[in-house]
Amino acid sequence: IDHNNAEFHKFTGPAEFLYLFRHADFICTDSFHGAAFAINFGKNFLVFRRLNDYGKSADMWGRLDSLLANTGLMNHVYESGMQTRPDVPDHEHVNQRLESMRKASMQYLNECLKI
Repeated sequence: IDHNNAEFHKFTGPAEFLYLFRHADFICTDSFHGAAFAINFGKNFLVFRRLNDYGKSADMWGRLDSLLANTGLMNHVYESGMQTRPDVPDHEHVNQRLESMRKASMQYLNECLKI
């Protein structure tokens, strides 16, 4: 990616997509993967609720809500009238929570597979 060229790049692959997340100063997203990459790369971010055609939160909100709740980052959800960005997440605390969830997931899989 040419940092000196503001031209929009239509065709980017996964490597370029992840590069943008890794090098961003602040991330605004309405997707689960956008929030997950922001968290994993230790970036400050803000999540917007994606609305369906009827003005209601889209069905995908459940997994985003779970991710943010489980990592203690619910304050990164945009609320109407918000005037300031959320504080930079405490990455040490977030990483401890993620590690705990990973261990629980592995334990569950091992039990299911009888390993």
